[in-house]
Amino acid sequence: MLRQKKRLMRVGRVEETGAIAERIGRAITKIIKAILCRVDIRRDAKDMWAAVRKLTGRQQRVGVVDGVSADSLNEQ
Repeated sequence: MLRQKKRLMRVGRVEETGAIAERIGRAITKIIKAILCRVDIRRDAKDMWAAVRKLTGRQQRVGVVDGVSADSLNEQ
């Protein structure tokens, strides 16, 4: 559908491109809903956010500083 949309855009058939864009949006929404419906949001927020990160392609950042640990911080 994306290739078809791009081809129609190049030719200048904007109305048909808009219709295809709506179909693409509905397809994406349907896929995302199917993935997220497998996660119980009320019970496990951690799994829900893992699914969201998987869909968005982002990774959880963990700050690590060399030479600093929980024990070294507790000693001071």
